[in-house]
Amino acid sequence: ETERKHRAVKGVEGGRRLRGPKRRRIGIMSAGERMVASAEVRSEYSQLRSSLQQLYAKLGALESDKSEHELVLAQLRELPGDRRAWIQIGGALCEQTVEQIIPILTGNLSAASSSIAKLTEELRSTEQRIGELSSKYVLQDVLPGGASSAPVSAQESGTSQVTGLLA
Repeated sequence: ETERKHRAVKGVEGGRRLRGPKRRRIGIMSAGERMVASAEVRSEYSQLRSSLQQLYAKLGALESDKSEHELVLAQLRELPGDRRAWIQIGGALCEQTVEQIIPILTGNLSAASSSIAKLTEELRSTEQRIGELSSKYVLQDVLPGGASSAPVSAQESGTSQVTGLLA
C-alpha cells in the first residue's frame, strides 16, 4: 500500500504514467505547471478583479478630496480668523468664520487620510489574492463586460457631509 501511495504522489497509476487532464484532476502538478481553473475559481477571480477596479476608483476619489482639503486649508490659514467664509454642508451653504471652518476641514482631512490607509491595505490584500490565484491556476485576465466603478458617496468613504467651501 505504501508503494501505491508513493506512485500516486509521483503521478503513476497502475504502472503507467498519468498525463494531461487526469494528472491535473488528482492534483499532481510538476514544477511550473498550473492547474486549470474551475468555475468557482474563475468566478472568485472575476469578483476580485471587479473589486480591485472599484477600490482603485474609491482611492482616486479620496486622494482627490484630500488634495482639495489640503489646498483649502493652506489658503484659509493665511486669512484672519474672523473673516467670513461659506462652507457647503449637505448641499446647503452655511456662513461661518475661518476659525470655525478650519477644525472641520482638519477633521475631514484626517478622516480621508485614514480611509486612504484602509483602502490601500485592502487593495494590497486583494492584489495578493489575485496573484495567488493567477500563479496557481490558468486564468484569463479578462474583466467582466461593462464592469464600472460606482461613484463613492461621502458616507461610504467615511468622510462627513461637508463638500465645499467658499471664502
